[in-house]
Amino acid sequence: MCCKRRVIPTHLNYNMLPVDIKQKQCKIIYIVRNPKDTAVSLFHYYRENPNLPGVETWAAFLELFLKGNVVYGSWFDHILSWEDHKNDENILFIFYEEMKKDLSKSIKKISTFLGINVSESEINHIAWKSSFKEMKNNAAKENCDPHKTICALTSNKNLVFRKGAVGDWINYFTSKQERVFDELFTEKMKHSELARHFEDYS
Repeated sequence: MCCKRRVIPTHLNYNMLPVDIKQKQCKIIYIVRNPKDTAVSLFHYYRENPNLPGVETWAAFLELFLKGNVVYGSWFDHILSWEDHKNDENILFIFYEEMKKDLSKSIKKISTFLGINVSESEINHIAWKSSFKEMKNNAAKENCDPHKTICALTSNKNLVFRKGAVGDWINYFTSKQERVFDELFTEKMKHSELARHFEDYS
C-alpha cells in the first residue's frame, strides 16, 4: 500500500512531538522568526482569539511573553529544544526573515530537502501563491463566504493576516522594553548558534 505525503503543521517544541514522528524520522521544516516580531504577532493573536486569556495592553502581554506564560511556552525554551537537533538530517531550519527576503530561494531549499523536483516556473508560481499579500487576498475572499467557518479560533471566525512584516516590533517596544528583552535574550541564548542570525534584526 502506498502512503501519500502529508503536511502536519504544529507549534509544539521538540520535546512535545509524538514519539512516532521522531522514531520514523519524518522530515521536519522548522521556521524560526525574530522573537520580538513573534511577540508582537502573538499579542495580536491573543487579542483576536476569545479562547485565550484577555490582554489589555502590549506591556501586560510582553511581561507574560518574557516569563513564558503564553501558549506553547517560552520562545527561548522552544527554539533551544529544536536547536539541539539542528544537525539531524531530517530537520531543516528556515528563517522567516530569509523567506521574506527571497521566497524562491527558500522554496528551492525546501524542495531539495524534501527530494522534490520543481521547475523554475513552478518555483515562481509557488512563491507568488505563498506570498503574504496573495495569502491575505485569498483569506479575504474566503472570509466573505457566509457558508464557511474559515478559522474557529478568532472571534469573527475569520483568518487573520495582519502584516507579516520583518521589524514591526520597533513600533511596539519602548526603549526600556527593548533593553529588558535584549538582556534576557543574551542570558537565554548565550550558548546558541542560532542567536547570531538575529543580530541583523534586533
